[in-house]
Amino acid sequence: MPEGAVQVIDYDAALASASCPRYSAESHKYDHGTLVVAGGSRRYSGAPMLAATSALYAGAGVVIACVPASAEILCHVPQALIVHRLAENAEYGVFGAESLDGWRRNLRKATALVLGPGMDNHFVSDAFLTEALAFPAPKVVDADALNRISANPALLPSRDCCAKMVLTPHAGEFDRLAKVFGLSGKLNREEGAMALSKATGCVVLLKGPGTLVALPEGSCLTRNTTGNPRLGTAGSGDVLSGVIGALLAQGVPVVEAARLGAFLHGKAADELPFFIADDLPRIIAKILHCGLY
Repeated sequence: MPEGAVQVIDYDAALASASCPRYSAESHKYDHGTLVVAGGSRRYSGAPMLAATSALYAGAGVVIACVPASAEILCHVPQALIVHRLAENAEYGVFGAESLDGWRRNLRKATALVLGPGMDNHFVSDAFLTEALAFPAPKVVDADALNRISANPALLPSRDCCAKMVLTPHAGEFDRLAKVFGLSGKLNREEGAMALSKATGCVVLLKGPGTLVALPEGSCLTRNTTGNPRLGTAGSGDVLSGVIGALLAQGVPVVEAARLGAFLHGKAADELPFFIADDLPRIIAKILHCGLY
């Protein structure tokens, strides 16, 4: 392989099957992990519910969705999902420094986090995100949490903490991150994913056709082999974040959780003739139960 070239490995059912979490017959819900999802805002309330619901279907033992107090939840919420409303910045209806006391109370048993779905892109949330991103559990960083990092890259914590973090940008979010981290606009998708991973110290999952997963060390990344263009629909990314978060909560290593989450997400889309994002979590649960082949 030429010096500087990126090696791409297709991530298929055999690799995915080897990464699936497995438990003994005596396991209980806390063996399956506790995921805390932080998202939502006065303007956007459905996204964190979709991520958290997906995490329940993907096997997380306990899922807690933290939302700002004024988030109006109009969708159906599973009774198994724990929803906690946190104090908010009253002017904008988003997480702020006011949210931190309630946030800390929800982290006592957290084994993984999802940050960003529906959070809204406002600078007053940076105080909240500074602490949330530095919490030493593995985490998925998506949506408006990515947008805030693009606006304020100092939000990223130490490299040790970033090593347990999955960034999940779509093409637009990637372009904003690439600009702020000084990456060349001439890079292809594979080179760009690898460069952003090395620049941030995070695992990077670059969504799109053949979703890519890159890690900071080495010159190898994986390309997902499932999925189709119908995944380009509202809420699809929230489902993906919830699934990866559930895998992290269950103890799947960060890189493998990103790869397996993308595979399951795409395979669910491939099994449905038509769907909206709300339909995907049940199919993902079925795939996990029945096998990946």
